[in-house]
Amino acid sequence: MTDLKAFYERFHGASKPRSRIIRANDFMYGWVIRAIAPFAKDGAAFLDAGCGEGDIVLHAASRGLRCTGTDISERAVAACNESARRLGLAENARFLAGLIEEIELPLESFDLILCNQVIEHVPDDGGFLRRLHALLRADGRAVITVPSQEAPAHHWRKRFAGRDYFDEEVGHLRRYTADTFRRTVEAASFDIVTQYEEEGPIRSVLFTCRSGRLVRKIFRGPLLRIVAPIDFILMRWLHGAAHVIVAKRHRDTPCES
Repeated sequence: MTDLKAFYERFHGASKPRSRIIRANDFMYGWVIRAIAPFAKDGAAFLDAGCGEGDIVLHAASRGLRCTGTDISERAVAACNESARRLGLAENARFLAGLIEEIELPLESFDLILCNQVIEHVPDDGGFLRRLHALLRADGRAVITVPSQEAPAHHWRKRFAGRDYFDEEVGHLRRYTADTFRRTVEAASFDIVTQYEEEGPIRSVLFTCRSGRLVRKIFRGPLLRIVAPIDFILMRWLHGAAHVIVAKRHRDTPCES
């Protein structure tokens, strides 16, 4: 726990309060916002477990959801709370620091839970998911995403660099195939509603490869406008960089703390 917390305090060392709310078509988080949109009803209780710098929570709060974000990094959470204050969203968005397994939250209290690219960072991914299961209401939905073992950029880095330096930089302990992801979620007593791939190969390269990050900084707007339709076409032939599962609580499984 100490080493894990220290890693993410360093990782979020440059966290700063946000000056704006991201849009629904945001290049980085647009596909995640689309994934939760069908369940993001006005007034719903929303939890983002592993919220990072809070962009999705702030977006959801601006749309009328009652939001909670948690993260292991105290620096990230401090920046998130200041963002909520500056953007006038403190009433609808609160952020808590710590492990989700240890933060005191009422059981069965959330209509919608997002766990976006988080369980690959934690040693006990099953325990993390079981905690989310306990926090989800009986008729609620959990949207869980993970990095794909089949992601083209991951394979390219392994082939040409001999290792995936991106996984090392961000603290990935593992990646998932569609099958291992499904079995991990089901083992935590969730029923899977739907499963699919997201995040096209170009967007993945722009965010996870060093050369891609440079291209993104140089071209920005013009580049982003053409990537989405091309990625949509490429996804028909190549694997996406992320697996997505929408899940609900198993009706016969008791809620556990």
